[in-house]
Amino acid sequence: MAIDISGFPEDVQAQIRAKTATGAQNEPSQPKLKKNKYCVVKDGKYDSKAERHRHGELLAMQECGEISNVKLHGLSFRLGRSDLDKVISYRPDFSYWDNRTETFVIEEVKGVRVRDWPARAALFKEQWGMFFELRVVSVKRKRGIR
Repeated sequence: MAIDISGFPEDVQAQIRAKTATGAQNEPSQPKLKKNKYCVVKDGKYDSKAERHRHGELLAMQECGEISNVKLHGLSFRLGRSDLDKVISYRPDFSYWDNRTETFVIEEVKGVRVRDWPARAALFKEQWGMFFELRVVSVKRKRGIR
């Protein structure tokens, strides 16, 4: 669809010609996607990239038969004393059955140091340590790789 620009002054016509000649080069070919701090996938279930990577490792271990019944955010615990007002809810990243040691494992993936994690871990071990084994997987970041 062509637009008639003959009714405009010469300097405006020159500007319009200049803009339309280079306009296709200035426009992006694809719109930029917005990113957030969490790893977004189709089902949106991972809280971080480290958690997504560890879930893949656990699924591979399940295929080999080392572990079974892997669940992502499957359990929820209440930590603290019920007679006090300070009850903390805790939802671990992973839970699974370890076939080698024959124990039920609660696993937490930590990419960065979190201030309240040592207190939660201590409360969990105190209340639930006899039933579950708590494992913390620490992920080191590599600079320049995302």
